Amino acid sequence: MNADKPGWQTTEFWLSAVAALVGLLLASGAIPAGSSLDKGLGLITAGMAALGYSVARGVTKSGVARGAAAEEAKTVVNPPGKP
Repeated sequence: MNADKPGWQTTEFWLSAVAALVGLLLASGAIPAGSSLDKGLGLITAGMAALGYSVARGVTKSGVARGAAAEEAKTVVNPPGKP
């Protein structure tokens, strides 16, 4: 898997976007809800989806950066052609 591809090309982005959209539709009343509690849950769902995506993407990106830095350090310590 290529972890450094653009965020909008990831499955987690699209799942988070759908969850946020449904949450916002519930909160706005566009999707009929049974009580005001449903609107609050809609807002919470939208917020958690956005937060979850941001955290997951940040962790992924930091792992990619860490891996690249480790590979670069190996090359500096052990240059090609030297044992």
